[in-house]
Amino acid sequence: MHNAAEAFWEEVWPFYLNLLEKDKTRIFSSPSPSMLYTGSHDYLKFSWQKGRFQWADGTFAIDLYEPLSWSDSSHKLKPELDYMSYMTEEILAEEVFPELQRRVNALLQEAPPEECYFSHKLELVLEVEWKQGAFKQSVMLRNEAKREYVREKLQSFIGQKVMTDSPARPKPEDDFFLADALLNPELIEQSEAFTGEIIDRVTSKLQGQKRVEEWRSTCTTALKRWAEERFLPKYFNSAGHYGLEWELKPEGERSNAEAKEMDFFIYAAKKIGEVQHEIPAAYFKLAMELGSERAEHYLLKGSGLFRHELSSGLIQAKANDILMVIELRILSEEEEAYRQGLQYICSLLSDGFPRSYNLKLKNKDKTLLPIKGLAKSQLHRFFAACLHYPALHPVLAQYAELAMQPFAWYGDVEAGEKSVMPGTYAVLGLGLYSTDYFPLVQRYMEQVDEEHQMAHHYYLEAFLEAHDADPKWMPVIVSILRSVTDSAKPSKLNWVNTPELANSLYMELELLESYERDKILYLLFGNTGKLKKTIKAAEAPLKQSLEALLEFC
Repeated sequence: MHNAAEAFWEEVWPFYLNLLEKDKTRIFSSPSPSMLYTGSHDYLKFSWQKGRFQWADGTFAIDLYEPLSWSDSSHKLKPELDYMSYMTEEILAEEVFPELQRRVNALLQEAPPEECYFSHKLELVLEVEWKQGAFKQSVMLRNEAKREYVREKLQSFIGQKVMTDSPARPKPEDDFFLADALLNPELIEQSEAFTGEIIDRVTSKLQGQKRVEEWRSTCTTALKRWAEERFLPKYFNSAGHYGLEWELKPEGERSNAEAKEMDFFIYAAKKIGEVQHEIPAAYFKLAMELGSERAEHYLLKGSGLFRHELSSGLIQAKANDILMVIELRILSEEEEAYRQGLQYICSLLSDGFPRSYNLKLKNKDKTLLPIKGLAKSQLHRFFAACLHYPALHPVLAQYAELAMQPFAWYGDVEAGEKSVMPGTYAVLGLGLYSTDYFPLVQRYMEQVDEEHQMAHHYYLEAFLEAHDADPKWMPVIVSILRSVTDSAKPSKLNWVNTPELANSLYMELELLESYERDKILYLLFGNTGKLKKTIKAAEAPLKQSLEALLEFC
């Protein structure tokens, strides 16, 4: 072995082994997060980073985990001897890298399968910066005994926690590892029938809507990772940073997509679309470039389970459940046209059409609800227009009951501050028009995701503008206040200004938990100090009624 290679091993290898032991100690110091966690160390890179002014005055860097493009977490070693000046590509390729591969592979094979450090495979990289250009070699090392052990653990988990009829179910800390393993072709097959059954089975066993949404979100991420790291790169070159811009590879650089894998890609697109509405259309267009007639059909017609088109002298409508889009054109601005459009949407929802749909509307009425913070979307405009016709209000209420779904969101805006639960525009509008719909408003406020939805924060202002502050409405008002996020700011409206209002507020607060009382008093008056200032400035008998509220502070 060349002297430079020997010097390399004498210095770099002990440095790596020391890092390895420290990393193992760190990982083994905490209990495994899940029985499915069997080792995450699947990347190792040795690199020479040239000096800033002189090439040989550089450092070795060892990455125990694949580095992120925007950070540097490598471990640095400044050589004591100048052996890099004597390195050549021949020495690196014929002596250093083969020996590195042999030593690292020995560590991988010697590790007990049950040890939660090395994965069943490890990508090994050696990279050296020259004065001009770079040398790079890599290899994928595999431990078949470890892979078989991981496969058996996965099968055992699915049998004990998923496919069984017993109450056993995956825990939140299992979600990532289960979803990741289900999308790994080296561990288990991927198909709509098999993978889809497991995903749906887990969903059905989980308790609580929030828990279900956590699992759905984790599955969505895993499916996207499979699509954009395993499937699409076989046939496309990435042309952007956001995962949706892909250019088809030249015919000689790509094979024909297998039918089974294409079917699973289409399934992934549909499943992801339940959470990220823009994905199916983008993925189906890519599938069409690979010759998928099924994807083309989905783009044009949807699944075929719902009435695709409706046409009359008053409206033209189309619905695509796969893309979760309804198109509606109002040909005549009159009550009957909006009734037909509304009834068409209601019939779709009754048949199971996704409630997280978006509406593409063509009409002349550009009215919006008098509520700050709501998205100025076409979906919003449709329900605002329907509200012009009192005879349609019962149909709107029927629609709202069909549409409301906790932890779901309309697809009319990108996920963010203006996202709202299905049924929002109809419910909030009806609550402004008539007291008959106050019970509906209260049911809506009980279901809305108070941790994430912010778009209804200004609803109380519009509500008070429409109905004035009346003690009779206090149950509704309190339900509105309870439903806003903890990030909401205190109101600038000083509307608790009569003894009757203060007393009715007191009675409603008595029914709540202490944390809810704190939240509502803060939203109405600010902190306790500001409430005391309000009381000090008030006159009897309002003063005494406000003082009673201090009991809850």
